[in-house]
Amino acid sequence: FHAIPSSIWSLLIMVLLVAIFVVVFFKELRLVSFDPGLAHTLGFSSGVVNILLMLLVSVATVASFEAVGSVLVIAALLVPASTARLFTDRLKSQILVSVLVAFGCAVLGYLLSTWIPLLWQGESLKASGTITVFSGFVFAVSLFFSPRHGYWTQRIRARQLADQVAVEDVVVLLHTSHETSTSFPWSTIDPRVLGLAAQQGLI
Repeated sequence: FHAIPSSIWSLLIMVLLVAIFVVVFFKELRLVSFDPGLAHTLGFSSGVVNILLMLLVSVATVASFEAVGSVLVIAALLVPASTARLFTDRLKSQILVSVLVAFGCAVLGYLLSTWIPLLWQGESLKASGTITVFSGFVFAVSLFFSPRHGYWTQRIRARQLADQVAVEDVVVLLHTSHETSTSFPWSTIDPRVLGLAAQQGLI
């Protein structure tokens, strides 16, 4: 135990304090964060809860600066929570995913900082920098390919919605043409939309 740096002990104490605070006051934190008016009506002091939360964040940040440096601390504050938000909308799930992302990035980033230099027999990279870069990579991949809020997922959903609206418009236009005994403007309709409508058995 004497060989463990004092900064590690500080971080362990902060982890324990923050975990206890979040578990004990989870309902109050959620209520104050999303509906401070209701929290005030129920008798919760949103100001006190916010001050306690900011105090813990500040103390944890300062303790982390001493242990791992400013760059990694900023990345650890932003990347896990942002990445978790791309995967789920539920607060509890976001907390769990952010913890898993932070742990995974820390472990894999540290391992990469020792494995990569072996490729050219060089000195090991700084663990904090490698973890930060790997965290950024994880966030970038999640930003584009997250199954819930990823960029490409949103693009695919938007395209599917546009196609469905176009198919429904074709069906309405076809029905109107039939009711009014007018010719249907087949040449003006996108063949891909007609194909989708045919696949769905609508025409």
